[in-house]
Amino acid sequence: MNFRTEITPRRPDFSISHEDRLLFVGSCFSDAVSVRLRRQGFRLAANPFGVLYNPASVCENLETLAAERVFVADDLERRGDIWFSHAFHGSFADSDPERALERMNGAVRRGALALREATCVALTFGSARVYERDGRTVANCHKMPASLFTRRMLSVGEIVALCEPLFDGALRGKKIIMTVSPVRYLQEGAEDASLDKATLRVAVAEVVRRHPEVACYFPSLELVQDDLRDYRFYREDMIHPTEQAADYVCEKFAGTFFTPQTLELADRIAAIYRAAEHRPLHPESEAFRRFCQNLHKEAVDLQRSCPSADLEDPIAFFARNS
Repeated sequence: MNFRTEITPRRPDFSISHEDRLLFVGSCFSDAVSVRLRRQGFRLAANPFGVLYNPASVCENLETLAAERVFVADDLERRGDIWFSHAFHGSFADSDPERALERMNGAVRRGALALREATCVALTFGSARVYERDGRTVANCHKMPASLFTRRMLSVGEIVALCEPLFDGALRGKKIIMTVSPVRYLQEGAEDASLDKATLRVAVAEVVRRHPEVACYFPSLELVQDDLRDYRFYREDMIHPTEQAADYVCEKFAGTFFTPQTLELADRIAAIYRAAEHRPLHPESEAFRRFCQNLHKEAVDLQRSCPSADLEDPIAFFARNS
């Protein structure tokens, strides 16, 4: 008997290999997947400005990176003794406005380079709800008073219109993966949350329908809510998926986008990363030194056979301890 509806995502017309350079932009679920891919040796960047939830902020972020816009003092606001920008995550804020701008513009430069080099961009939309101030959507409210913002839900048409210019602009010539985050936004209740995700899902489907040659949908939302479909796959807050759920989605991602050769290589690299993360009881022992010597040789040989993969961190670790 089958007690679950296991989902097999549709394979797109393109695949991903270690030759690709990846950029993930969107909700915190983008970070969860990108961390796992990095440990499989893929070279990638994720959320240069920090986590972004709504499509308007995701699209604006990409336009900013494409233009490599420079942020100036007039782009900052102040809350108490902290300077920040509504375009960036709170980790970029600082008590010194010059330091804040240095961090932000450094992120723009790194993100712009990542966008230029990316052959594949993954967009994860978390919520169709936006906070607007003076007619503009903010990416982060930075705990400013709610009275300063207007809350509303983007329509399907608005989301599609926001995405369309990217295909001839910031994302031109790239493989594009679109997905909806399985993170549950329940602030307004379950009914509103369902409408929120449905709006995103319909909008993404329309964008993919218009650009089937370069864009595809990956069912992160459905894999967690319909395939796993159990509260044990959510953390204690009942909002964020567990590490196990993220592992499962990443396995499905690999099965969808990787060729058999890429899958084999990714598994070999992941084993080396796990070995580098192992912390021995006796790091000063001869046995551990030999262990590191053997793994260092294996990692170096694998790096030479696949220069496009990223094994720099485990190689450095094994070299230090050999």
